[in-house]
Amino acid sequence: MCDVCKGSGFVMVEKDGTEYATPCQCQIGPFPILEKAGVPERLRSKTLGQFKAQNVLIENYLKRIRKWCETWPKVDRGLLIMGPTGTGKTHVSVGIMRELAEKGECGMVFKDSRGLMQEFRDTYQDGSRLTESVIMEDVTTCPLLVLDDLGAERLTEWTQATMEQILSARYNAGLPVIITTNWMDSELLPDGSEGFLVDRVGARVRSRLWEVCQRMGFLAPDYREQAVKA
Repeated sequence: MCDVCKGSGFVMVEKDGTEYATPCQCQIGPFPILEKAGVPERLRSKTLGQFKAQNVLIENYLKRIRKWCETWPKVDRGLLIMGPTGTGKTHVSVGIMRELAEKGECGMVFKDSRGLMQEFRDTYQDGSRLTESVIMEDVTTCPLLVLDDLGAERLTEWTQATMEQILSARYNAGLPVIITTNWMDSELLPDGSEGFLVDRVGARVRSRLWEVCQRMGFLAPDYREQAVKA
């Protein structure tokens, strides 16, 4: 739900002593682009300006991200944003999409990685309205693909092959991808007792990610947990 109009689509404004309703910002500007991209409604109002970096490391990454947005569409690589739950990775990825939408970039696609794998599986069912090729074309030809929560799905040969196909197709076409994941690389977090990114996506996909993305480690406490403690 939009934080401004609370889902009504309108806000009240006053002019010359008269109050009247006018369309909320969620009905104009970047919001329709984000809706078409598949960004969940509760996330569409997120901006990079709203994001509060919890430490200097993340602040420096945020500067690189802003530079990436300024360079668009002439970017040479995508972004791989890694970090524990609750460090703002999804917020930042949607904030990037909004920055680009405000520049008029249309056709972006936002997918939860686990949901995307389920979309592919559903095409194998009798009566499916979509085909695997249609979904694959959607995620391999859009100007920007944002894959949220990579590694949440169970690793199988099929999920690894499917993800590798998506990344390879986009790489060959010169199309960037932004990926968020709760799993870190061992180089950025050597003492990862719960496992690493390679354990969740496989060596081939991890290798491809290194090739196509700048890596960023958002290492900070869970902001949701901090809010509860406060």
